[in-house]
Amino acid sequence: MATVAADAAAQAKATQTLTSNAEDIAIFLSKANPYLPKDTLQGLLLAHGGHHIQQIQQLKSREYEAEAQTWEEMKNHVYQIADATADALAKQFTEKFS
Repeated sequence: MATVAADAAAQAKATQTLTSNAEDIAIFLSKANPYLPKDTLQGLLLAHGGHHIQQIQQLKSREYEAEAQTWEEMKNHVYQIADATADALAKQFTEKFS
């Protein structure tokens, strides 16, 4: 809504919330699994959030072809997040994933 309303202050607040949330999730997951480094997770989550911001801006600007490309990048990036998480779980619980 902040982008649609062109409210720069609300956009900045939303971006800060996204950044803080990414850090909180990275801290939690890195404590739960020693094979998920906080910095790696935080980078993956921030990149994902950045894709969402880019997508919202492209939709607002009616840049539909660019948004379709961003969607593809987002989808492929989610696979990277899933692979990193699955690999860490396999390392943490080797007896379950042999």
